[in-house]
Amino acid sequence: MFNEFLSASHNIENLLLSPFEKTLNKTLNKIDSQVINEKEIAFNLKKVDGALSKLAQHQPLKTLINFIINLINNSQSQRKALTDELTHTYAEVKLLRTQLSESREQAAIDSLTGLLNRRGCQSKLQEFNINQTHSTIAIDIDHFKQINDSFGHAVGDKVIQLIANIIKQSISADDIAARLGGEEFIVVMHNKSIKIAENIAEKIRTSVEKLKLIQKQTNTYLPKISVSLGIAELDEEENWDSLFEKADKAMYQAKELGRNRCVISQTSCLV
Repeated sequence: MFNEFLSASHNIENLLLSPFEKTLNKTLNKIDSQVINEKEIAFNLKKVDGALSKLAQHQPLKTLINFIINLINNSQSQRKALTDELTHTYAEVKLLRTQLSESREQAAIDSLTGLLNRRGCQSKLQEFNINQTHSTIAIDIDHFKQINDSFGHAVGDKVIQLIANIIKQSISADDIAARLGGEEFIVVMHNKSIKIAENIAEKIRTSVEKLKLIQKQTNTYLPKISVSLGIAELDEEENWDSLFEKADKAMYQAKELGRNRCVISQTSCLV
């Protein structure tokens, strides 16, 4: 349904709204140009009319000029009403395009953290050249259920937000950071080796480890927060799913080894 929505909204924008907006814009420009020409003609006619007013023998010509001036004035009034209506329609089309764009963006963003969600991540990956060197980091918050059970979901959400901010601050604008759901995150390092990914993963881990959180209502310190991270590099002839699966397995190995650590996928090699 999500893909159908995205496809439909893109089709509406590309096949209907964009051409319609361009047509409206061209029409408004042509009307503006014609109005300018008519104003110049009316101005010149009024000058001639003024000159003819002094000459009685040219009364028939003066009558004709006044008739033309009245036609132009009526035409301009009608054209102004049309221009106002077209301008209003143009503004509505632009607003609809903006709303469609915002809807697509909202559909791809995790509302709690501001990171991409799973769908947004998949969409963003389409911009990456899969033949380049890419690495990924799978991240999971350790003992997160205990935090929710002991301090409530509001505190749990705050922990998720803090860790999401650490992730965002640790990566570059070219990289992808997404919340897959619950306490799980994924980072895709754009055109970066596994060595770079390992350094970033360790930076994230130590930053989370340094967090000291207190619940204000009870003045109670939360237990030490930590994350387990799995790191993998995209090998030749692999796809995104297999890359994420490698990182996920490495992350679970980190859990088994005691948590609060980074583990590199056994099928990936340090350069």
